[in-house]
Amino acid sequence: MGGRKPPPSRDEWRVFGWWAVVGIGSIWATWTLLSYGWVIAVITTVGAVGLANLRLIRQLGLVARVHDDVGPYLAEAYATLRDHPLVGDAETCGLMGALLLVKDKARSTPFPEALEIGMVCRGHCFREGVIMRAVGDRMIIAPPLVITRAQIDEMVALIRRCLDLTLADAQREGWLL
Repeated sequence: MGGRKPPPSRDEWRVFGWWAVVGIGSIWATWTLLSYGWVIAVITTVGAVGLANLRLIRQLGLVARVHDDVGPYLAEAYATLRDHPLVGDAETCGLMGALLLVKDKARSTPFPEALEIGMVCRGHCFREGVIMRAVGDRMIIAPPLVITRAQIDEMVALIRRCLDLTLADAQREGWLL
């Protein structure tokens, strides 16, 4: 016979199966213990970093600064975007802001979902160096707590540029008709 082994018998499979289960079980048990140890170490480290971050926020007075200074300033600067033809509404809460993109400002007509106008605007934002999140037809920002007034001015100017580029795309593609 040409060197081929016959398949294992039923008894051989039972023995092999038992050892496979024991072997896999011990490997699984070892991996589980090691991974839990790793998770505990990571959770402890992350917790310590989080506490240090909270202490730093308190020491620098960032929450009060956002509440009293840069939050209201962002609201004022963001409100200037309401005059853009694509912006149906501009809202802020603290250091979060959202723009609603509309097809027809006078009637608050939304763009068809299939156009994904938010993603078009997001693409321009990323190319211009602004990180904005597109959620449907809403563009959302959440700048860092340490942002300055000058950086807010720069960000709003870049957002306006991205809105202009999005408007140009919409006009060129005939999406505003």
